[in-house]
Formats: sequence, C-alpha cells, structure tokens
Amino acid sequence: MTLIQTIQQVAAFADTKAEMTPSWGCVVFRNGVVAAQSAECGACEPLEAEHKALECATSASMLVKALKAVGGKEPALAVDGNELLVAHGESSARLPTYSLKDVPVFMEPPKGATWFHAVGLDKLSTVTWAVSTDIARTHLRGVCLTAEYAIATNGHVMARQEIQVEGLEAPVVVPAALLADLPAECWIAIHGQRMFITADKPAKKKVPTSFRGANLPGHVFPPWEQVLVPAIEVPALRADTKAVQGLLKRAKVSSSDMLLEVLNGRLRVRTEEGRGTTLFDFADSVELANIPKDYVEGMIGLDGNYLLPMVQAVADAEVDLHMTLSPDSASLDPLGVSAEGFAAVVMPMRL
Repeated sequence: MTLIQTIQQVAAFADTKAEMTPSWGCVVFRNGVVAAQSAECGACEPLEAEHKALECATSASMLVKALKAVGGKEPALAVDGNELLVAHGESSARLPTYSLKDVPVFMEPPKGATWFHAVGLDKLSTVTWAVSTDIARTHLRGVCLTAEYAIATNGHVMARQEIQVEGLEAPVVVPAALLADLPAECWIAIHGQRMFITADKPAKKKVPTSFRGANLPGHVFPPWEQVLVPAIEVPALRADTKAVQGLLKRAKVSSSDMLLEVLNGRLRVRTEEGRGTTLFDFADSVELANIPKDYVEGMIGLDGNYLLPMVQAVADAEVDLHMTLSPDSASLDPLGVSAEGFAAVVMPMRL
C-alpha cells in the first residue's frame, strides 16, 4: 500500500466525532507505526523506512483532507515544531499536533498470544449490513463469530455467512467496524476482553506490526439458530438472483411495503400506492423453479427495506426463497433466503 492508502485505512478507525479526545479522534505516529482508535476498535500499520522517525499525533479527519488537497501518491511528512507538515511538489499543508504524552499507547496483542486461523472473513459484508444501529440495542450492535458462522441481526432481519475460525470454542460478539474489508485469510487472537486480527501470519512470541484490535462488549447474542434454521428448512423456490433483485428494486420505488405473491409458478410483487394496490404486470414477474407438487401458492407481506438487502447480499446466479404462504397474506411465518454459504431471514408484516 502507498502511504496515503495506509493512512486512510488507519484513519477510518478514528472516532471523528471525538476530535477533542486525542486517543479517539486522531492518527498517531509512534515507534515506526501509524495507529488510530475509537472507543470500540482501532488499527495499526507499519510505516516505510523514510517515515519511521515520525513521532506525533494529529486530527484524523484533517490529515485525510490535507492528503487529498496536497495530492500525489507519496507526499512528504515531517514534524515542524508543534505542526505536521504535509507536502508534495509546490503544495503543502500544516496541521496542529497533540502531545504524545496526552495520547495513550495503542492497544496491541501480547507476546505469545494464541492465534486462530480464520478463512472467509472477506465475505462479511453479506452480514454486516444487518447489524443494528439502534443505540438502545447494544447487544445487537455487532457481529457474532463462531467457529463456523458470522451472524448479525437488527431484530427485524438476520443474516448468516459461513466462515472458518479454527480453535474458536465460544461465540464472541465483535464490533462490525473491525471486520470491514478483511482479506480471505486472517489470524485472530483473543486476550481477556480484547480481540486482535492480522492478515500476516504471526511469528511465535512476536507482536505483529499490522493488526486491528477491538474491545469486546461481552454481550450475549440472541439464539439465532431458533429463528434462522427453521426458516431455511422450508422447501425452497429457486429463482434467478438478478431477476429477483431487479423486481424488488422496481417495486421499492413505489413503496417499501411489499406483498409478495406466488401465482402460477411465478413471483410477483404488489405495493401500496395511496389507498390502492399496484400489481406489477406479468412481464415483471420472475419464474420460479423447484416448486413442490403440493405447494400452496399465496401471499406474504414484507418490508422491502429489509428484503432487498437480503437478496442483494447473494452473489450466486440463483437464490433460494423459503416461503410459507397463505391465500390472504396473513401468514406470519418468516421468509428465508439462502445461497452458497449464505442465509438470511426476515420477519413478515400484515399489510
């Protein structure tokens, strides 16, 4: 990575809403690394030789803006008194710095920590969209990692992605920010109430210089198996993923309240418009396959704000829809969506 890319990646972990709290709102250059952290998590990356001597802390948001304004792939950084000089060619910017005495040392994994090999963490965007943003539901504001799955829910929708974390014996809830843009292969260490992730295989009794860390909230995650597993055990109706995505996108333009209908082997959508109901014409319906002989066609009411992201998370060419329907849209059984390694469920609503 270039210097700019490294700083941008690390700065994303700073809490820009807490600029007056140096340990949360700034980027720190110290001991040959650049680091940033918020109350929940942070990141640390090594610097190239020409920048290892940097010792300062400055506002994360101001530094990112200065790098963009100055331009260039490899700008020069230097400490000048109480300022950080950012320069490239004839362009330059000066940023005020904090005293390193006021900035706590970034948390790092201990020497001799036990690292678990993890595979599939590059696919976690399929579940992080389902993390709750409700500050009152703190137990849902993270992703639950187990040895086999990553699960997230906001109370209305739940998503699960298959992963592999060797040696992880108990589920752990992790801040979603820690899991963004990870490579396919990582190593995870848990020490007390903290988790660390690195993309470089750690050497024995050595602390990696490139890693992320987070304080674990210690929340108990809801019993997801009771909700998700029964939903995807319902016989699946198979459809073209892009066709379903397109149908739902067009329907959501009208309204987020949707009435899904299975009729004559095709999936159609009704949406509320004023007092009436619009049924998309037959050309806009999607053909379904794998319909059981005794399948009861009918309707189910759903919120498109939850249903559409579920289907958009599917990367496979075909998606399985697990629906138990009723003739009058009164069915309150959840709707499941599944594909290779992925599954999600959304609770229905009466329309």
